[in-house]
Amino acid sequence: MRVLRFLGVSLVAFVGLPAPALNAALGAPVPAKLEVLPAKATLFGPQASQRLVVIGTFADGSRLDLTADAQFAVGDPKVAAVDPRGFLHPVADGKAEVLIRVGSVEARVPVEVSGAVSPRQVSFRNEIQPVLTKLGCNQGSCHGSQHGKGGFRLSLLGFEAEPDYTAIVKSAEGRRVTPFAPEESLLLLKPTLSVAHGGGKRMEPGSPESELLKLWLEQGAPAPSRDDPIVTGISVFPTQRRMEPGQEQRLIALARFSDGTTRDVTDQAKFDPLNEGVAKVGPTGLATTVGQGETNLMVRYQGHAALARVTVPYAYEKSFDFPAHNILDEKVATKWRELGLVPSGLSTDAEFLRRAMLDTIGTTPSRSELEDFLADTDPAKRAKLIDRLLDRPEYVDFWSLKWGDLLRIDGTKLGAQGMLAFNLWLRDAFRANKPVSAMVDELITAQGSIYTNGPANYFRVATGPDDLAETTAQVFMGVRLQCAKCHHHPFEAYGQDDYYGLAAYFARIKTKQSQEFGLFGREQVIYVAKTGEVGQPRTGKTMKPTPLGDEAADDPVDRRRALARWLTASNNPWLARNVVNRYWGYLLGKGLVNPIDDLRETNPPSNPDLLDALAQEFVAGGFDLKKLLRLILNSRVYQLSSLPNPDNRLDTTFFTHYRVKRLTAEQLLDAINLATGTFEKFPLKPAGTRAIALPDTNYPSYFLDTFGRPERALACECERASDPTMSQALHLMNGDLINRKLTQADGRLTRLLRDPRLTDETLVETLYVVTFNRLPSPQENEAARQLIVDAPSRALGAQDLFWGLLNSKEFLFNH
Repeated sequence: MRVLRFLGVSLVAFVGLPAPALNAALGAPVPAKLEVLPAKATLFGPQASQRLVVIGTFADGSRLDLTADAQFAVGDPKVAAVDPRGFLHPVADGKAEVLIRVGSVEARVPVEVSGAVSPRQVSFRNEIQPVLTKLGCNQGSCHGSQHGKGGFRLSLLGFEAEPDYTAIVKSAEGRRVTPFAPEESLLLLKPTLSVAHGGGKRMEPGSPESELLKLWLEQGAPAPSRDDPIVTGISVFPTQRRMEPGQEQRLIALARFSDGTTRDVTDQAKFDPLNEGVAKVGPTGLATTVGQGETNLMVRYQGHAALARVTVPYAYEKSFDFPAHNILDEKVATKWRELGLVPSGLSTDAEFLRRAMLDTIGTTPSRSELEDFLADTDPAKRAKLIDRLLDRPEYVDFWSLKWGDLLRIDGTKLGAQGMLAFNLWLRDAFRANKPVSAMVDELITAQGSIYTNGPANYFRVATGPDDLAETTAQVFMGVRLQCAKCHHHPFEAYGQDDYYGLAAYFARIKTKQSQEFGLFGREQVIYVAKTGEVGQPRTGKTMKPTPLGDEAADDPVDRRRALARWLTASNNPWLARNVVNRYWGYLLGKGLVNPIDDLRETNPPSNPDLLDALAQEFVAGGFDLKKLLRLILNSRVYQLSSLPNPDNRLDTTFFTHYRVKRLTAEQLLDAINLATGTFEKFPLKPAGTRAIALPDTNYPSYFLDTFGRPERALACECERASDPTMSQALHLMNGDLINRKLTQADGRLTRLLRDPRLTDETLVETLYVVTFNRLPSPQENEAARQLIVDAPSRALGAQDLFWGLLNSKEFLFNH
């Protein structure tokens, strides 16, 4: 049963009835119990208020927001008052109890009031600035932009109280406020559009926001004080809800302050949905579901954020058979059952072989590899294949390429010798299966010659404390810190103190020239100086080296060692969560957090339990990348078919079927060469060198550039383009590369056609195997043979067939 579905009932007779009476008249089901949020109300100060949200749980387990149907009463009205909406207000100091009733079901909530008769003093920091933020006055598109608007500039999202107060009250000769006549203040007149305002109407005269600003002006526009309590965090209630399309849920935002108080800041908080296709939320915190799936509703207040998760199942009571191979399968299956999703079936052996080889070693299978794998009857053949792939030399090539992108190993900036030294170190690390924690430690603490110590080049790729802080945060933590350089991060708790505290770890890194490789060898040496500090530009304060979100930590010899210890500690989640999310994204086509290098509180994972399990397994395995790959590759979720079924065709988030992804530029070029039996000659590299084995991205190749090879100029995964373009399609269909390889004298097709014993059936079968890595169906074989027969010549027919296969989605995508 799903409650409150009154189909076919005429509501005309009930117009004007209050909600409880209307529901009673309609025979609405009575909840089995009530949950009231927050479970305890605390009111501090004469201005305090606390709204209550009532959620009813029904006999079938469904839950509804019944706040509008509830009746509220305070046991002792001398302590607190409550209005019909469930808003509590202080009357006098003391304790009381609120009775909440829906039908015959009751619940009680304790309420404690303090400071009820103290003078009302509006706080600029904790009341005025949040109002300006909610109204949008200090957004990046308005007065919070770099140069402000109309000569009026505020800090972005109100993170700097003192400068904002000066801009409002003192700058422009004080023309924006008139404390002795508040109604004439531009601060009130412009946002209500009583006078012309380029930003349009932001509030109504007489609205709560307008009245608060007016009261502040009437009190003389008091300035922010160093004694003002500071927000230490916020919470949102309820934290999660399972709902149906079209249902509503009221949200409450509570802020915790440094003086130990908590306050309802729902009216001042800003609400935003992360996926409007599932749920929307209004400025008052009223959320409405509009579609199926799962999303989070973000609540922001004074630089802090909290999330409420909303789940709208696709279906109910869907059962499926999904034998779990490991803990990853258990976590995804739990999420599917929550959402009423049914996974696709298992991929075929041919599909799995091609997929696993491309994802693990960037290589498509040969005919002999395909035939051997299909003929193998061992139930454990997939696991054994994975073990063999991880031991192949192409594994080193492929993952050195991946990490070369991350670390920006580039000969243009590093020079040929520096680039090769860095690349060889990386290849040795993957060949020896060095734990990623050890790799990170070597990189962050590297010093010495850039020619003899590869990791030292990390400090030439990124130069200066600022660049090094941003690179380190993004590559090893998945944190995009760039915004915090100039202002508080709009979606994170990081500000300039955090940014320059991290940059302080690299303040003593210096570079000097060396002539060990000759006068013109251009060798450089990275070393640690005895002095060097970083100052916070806004405050002028010298920053102590401090990891993000933690206490200051230094080292008497090299402060970078303290950062490396912190970052690679087993109890520090940042490195592990960053790496496993990237690897999940590489293999499954989409990260648990997306973009995969943007881990933050306001960008939550699609399956938090799965991300936690992955990270825990990775740390328990000693930061071993091969163990991580085995864990994911052996999971049943990775081995699912890419074909959706009727129950999961709308799912693009929860991995109910394998996510088809386009081959990378290097994979595609190598796959074309392998299929056509040809190779590309790169300058200064031996003939037959594969694209995945190139040490950097400066080897000329129009094909690789067209298909998204990155320049390695940014420490961002976004630099490698993955979206298809018209240029790519034209290059494949009409470009020189494929047409040349189809007719090349020593190419596969030319050699096949020289064999007088080769039948058309065998020819078709061979071309299918080298492109799609599977045998053609009888219908495909017949249609392809007919194409060859109908062509002006056998060679032209075969070329047309081969061209079509190389341009097909089945070849261009990993599925």
